[in-house]
Amino acid sequence: MGNLHSLFALSVGENNLGGSIGHWIGKLQNLQGLELAGNNFTGPISSSIGNLTRLTMLLLDRNEFKDFIPSSIGNLSQLSVLMLSYNNLEGNIPIGIGNLRQLTQLNISSNNLTGKIL
Repeated sequence: MGNLHSLFALSVGENNLGGSIGHWIGKLQNLQGLELAGNNFTGPISSSIGNLTRLTMLLLDRNEFKDFIPSSIGNLSQLSVLMLSYNNLEGNIPIGIGNLRQLTQLNISSNNLTGKIL
């Protein structure tokens, strides 16, 4: 994936793909849409996802991501759709999500999130 710097959409949803999403994802800075939903991806969501500042759609739902929602998601100011449901995410919802002014759809259900909604 390292040579796909011009890629503006990546859709591999509803497959049996697995493994973790490494920091390489943050190098695809022209991405406007990223769909990895309905696979078997594991591990944490890389904080480098916050480098994808052109993203308007981020679909990571129905996987096995764990740990926290990275605070760098708050950098995605163009984001209108964020789907993180049905994973194993835990901890608080990052405050930066409240700064996503273009957001029209947010689904973080069916995780292990705690704390307050701010």
